[in-house]
Amino acid sequence: MNTSINGLARICTQHRTSSRGQDLTEYALLVVMIAIVVLIAVMFFGQEVSSFFQNAANSLADWLLGG
Repeated sequence: MNTSINGLARICTQHRTSSRGQDLTEYALLVVMIAIVVLIAVMFFGQEVSSFFQNAANSLADWLLGG
């Protein structure tokens, strides 16, 4: 019986001092927040960025083709 209690206490102590699960959760939340910010930025600036790159591609194509 004493061995079971000591084993349970050891497991509880290891779980309490281990921050692996907490770190994983924090990184997951960070990734989700970054994804939300990127999604909002694309929603607001997507068309302008697309137009910018399309104009750059057209200019490069004209320059390369000598037009």
